Amino acid sequence: MTERRARLDVLYTSIDARVAATHAASTDPWPCTVGCDVCCHKLSKIPEITDAEWDVLAAAIARVPANHELFAARIAALEGVEFGPVVCPFLAPEDGVARPGSCLVYDGRPAACRTYGYYAERGDLLGCATILAHDEDGAAGILWGNQLAVDRELDALCIDSSEGRRSIVDRFQEQFR
Repeated sequence: MTERRARLDVLYTSIDARVAATHAASTDPWPCTVGCDVCCHKLSKIPEITDAEWDVLAAAIARVPANHELFAARIAALEGVEFGPVVCPFLAPEDGVARPGSCLVYDGRPAACRTYGYYAERGDLLGCATILAHDEDGAAGILWGNQLAVDRELDALCIDSSEGRRSIVDRFQEQFR
């Protein structure tokens, strides 16, 4: 395992712990649960990820070869798109084969996906209207994660890398086309 991958694993473990703490601190059922894909349908932009994140995501993509054509078609539709809302290309198809709302690469999802709905950036919650309403309804005691700290750690992963963060569209096209 490379040093960058080890650092990413530590970051992902930290994010997972914060998510678990958020669920535990909430007095009401937390809106982000299995099957919710609201944020996945309304991405403000295409996620840009580090080399280490791509390695994890690419391995998850490789584990679902039956969906490579679907991913490729969805990625192609995103070429040239800079801002959203955009739909994540890795959602399960809504054809009854897989449960809609499922992330087909969940175990390999990047930090952007792991933190959404649980982290804040400069005092603003990163989440959909349901998350914002949940917070307004008195979710006092929720300790939001610090997105800027996550971003700093991700940027540090790029220091010894030949490239910084890049779009999942570009990375997918390079590896899977």
